[in-house]
Amino acid sequence: MLVVVDVLSFPLRRLPGGGFAGVEQDSHDHYAELITAIVMTRVGERDLCPGFGIPDPTFGQVDVASVATCAQIFGPPVRISSVDTVVTGPSTQTVTVSFD
Repeated sequence: MLVVVDVLSFPLRRLPGGGFAGVEQDSHDHYAELITAIVMTRVGERDLCPGFGIPDPTFGQVDVASVATCAQIFGPPVRISSVDTVVTGPSTQTVTVSFD
């Protein structure tokens, strides 16, 4: 019997009925949310896991090596194939990560 387990979505968000959004554990969407957490976290930001995240991309771009290294150490079990960064404003950028 296959058991599907939902885990809380990232970022955490409420549903109209009052519950919290979830995603199927170990699904493509779950892995995408875990990669989002990697990209949105700066190295040293989490006191209990200071190596998690990527270097601050304020004066540069997010690179494949940083995301791939963090994913290899902390998960998810995917291969990062590309990271594209597009500057969308004076203080914002959009990052697209491809993985399989």
